[in-house]
Amino acid sequence: MDIRESGLVNAMPELSPLYYTSPRGQCAVMLLTALHELYVNDGYGAVTKQQAIDYIKRKRWFEIELEDQKPYPSQRQISAEPRWHTLIAWARKDGVLRDIISNEGRDQWALTKFGRQVIERFHESSRKGQRPVAPCFLWSKEFKKFIYPEYEPSSNDIKRPTNFYRGEFDDTLAKLFAEMAVAGKF
Repeated sequence: MDIRESGLVNAMPELSPLYYTSPRGQCAVMLLTALHELYVNDGYGAVTKQQAIDYIKRKRWFEIELEDQKPYPSQRQISAEPRWHTLIAWARKDGVLRDIISNEGRDQWALTKFGRQVIERFHESSRKGQRPVAPCFLWSKEFKKFIYPEYEPSSNDIKRPTNFYRGEFDDTLAKLFAEMAVAGKF
């Protein structure tokens, strides 16, 4: 029985679709693929966040640019985590909410059975050319080739928007917020 059917909680609102061509969707596909590969090829049932990120980096699947290496302004004083790591972490959250990534244990990232089915179907349709990779500007050429073996770079490949991380806080304001967070003032 679904927890919503039990009457123990109010029905959860419907999740908006996670399109594979959206930035969050692109990160989700990279993460799901990494978790699948680590499970199938290396026998890992679950990995840590760092292991998943290291795998994506080692395979050069995320088209990392200079702005991806910088932390979000709100994280500069706290963790200084590169933005692209945070994007991958958000992809995990999106996967957990959709029951394709397990939520068992702290820092345990693993596909659910449903998640394995989802990514396997995605890969199958991609290999048939049913899911174009050209719109996916966060995916490296290596990842596009992994997803669609016949991929060749072309003028149809969408370029990353300038100022991808738009809407950033002013540096002074971000520093103030970080200091307040460290001091426990909000």
